[in-house]
Amino acid sequence: MPAEAEPARCSLTREEIEMGRVGLNYLIERTRKDPYFIVASMLHSGQVPYDYQQQFVEHLMKQPIEVRRKMQDPAYALKKLSRVWIDGYGGAVAREEMAHRIAAATKCYFDECFEEGKKGCKTHDSIKSLGACMMDQRGMGNKMLSLIQEYIGIPEAVAIDRHIDTFMCEDLGVHCAPDRFFRRGKTIKRLRGRSIQESEYLVMLEKFRKKAAECGLDPATMQVAAWMKKACQSRMRTSRDTRKWNLWLGRGLVHDCQLYTPEQLKLEEIEKEERAQRRRIARERW
Repeated sequence: MPAEAEPARCSLTREEIEMGRVGLNYLIERTRKDPYFIVASMLHSGQVPYDYQQQFVEHLMKQPIEVRRKMQDPAYALKKLSRVWIDGYGGAVAREEMAHRIAAATKCYFDECFEEGKKGCKTHDSIKSLGACMMDQRGMGNKMLSLIQEYIGIPEAVAIDRHIDTFMCEDLGVHCAPDRFFRRGKTIKRLRGRSIQESEYLVMLEKFRKKAAECGLDPATMQVAAWMKKACQSRMRTSRDTRKWNLWLGRGLVHDCQLYTPEQLKLEEIEKEERAQRRRIARERW
């Protein structure tokens, strides 16, 4: 494996790769300081916009140990969760499923970190035991399993979501599922609401790891860097309000998407082309 990443082959700039390292180190270090961060971050596998997910994560992280103990009760977890869950994102069934997962994960937290005289998960091995307990829970999806591995510090972990799905197609060109992507002019579009099946997830995982090896990067570092890049692009596409371009990774770490100036210019050109195309279509219909 090369000693240094080759940005051109990875579709990532050196600055983006460095931000990926910063982001991954933040997740690992915050988990080390308070392992409940893994439990609270389970909402990132739910059907709620990222910013609302992170609000709930930070809300849980502020709670004292007494409140965390109550989160072992699915009914109490559901009550807490209902305050941030947005109607229209999976509905009541998805909300209840998430409450049960968080309650089960919280039980793992107390079993592994506080039972038999333990005073919290203070060692790397104890944090790994917490992660293993959580990964054994029923209904745990591939993305959450991968996130747990990333937070623990496993360098081969890759959490695949819509942003990584898009990166693998648009930027790397190594995986473009025909049921999720289509070409419009010179740009590639991803259809909304299309999920990745488990068998395909595993195929994508191997392709991503292979590409990371070619780039000289740990898969986890490359995944975080790619996720930040595509999350920023998504924000820049959907809003011209630059105040909404900040990517909040958690308390103490906010990434300014305006650092991606070349991408901003590229996206503005794409939007300009799309507006011109819509005008042409409108004239033809008229």
